[in-house]
Amino acid sequence: MAEFQALIQSLSNALTATISDDEKLTRFAKNVLAEGGYNETEQQHLKIEMMAYNAWLNDYIQINYDNLITPYGYGRLDAFGAILNRVTSSFIGIKENAAPANAPVSYPFLWNDSQLNWVQWNGSANNHLGRNVGEVSGVFCLHYCEYHK
Repeated sequence: MAEFQALIQSLSNALTATISDDEKLTRFAKNVLAEGGYNETEQQHLKIEMMAYNAWLNDYIQINYDNLITPYGYGRLDAFGAILNRVTSSFIGIKENAAPANAPVSYPFLWNDSQLNWVQWNGSANNHLGRNVGEVSGVFCLHYCEYHK
């Protein structure tokens, strides 16, 4: 029953607060960096990484949620809208192609999914691997893959 939209917006707010407050940033860096790995240089490197991730996250939030009239709420998500925005806007760098991800549905049941010929909540995909590649592309994989090249 996660509230995904509120979760990532809260994450962005927390990152912004930590990045902009030196005391919070130092406390965070001391807790996050490996034992004995904390120093000013590593803290600055961590801050740069946090700023880059937060910029990416804010772009994701803006593209998908800025023009929504009604928040998703608990247990709902518009993965199709997010995937479509990634493919038609983010991946090719044309922000004008983005549209609010405004068709949230309840999370589907997953049991017996591997035994189905057609998957996705609306039965639009007949290939489990293709469905999964589309899903991770729309929900944060690209950022993770770019960052960990």
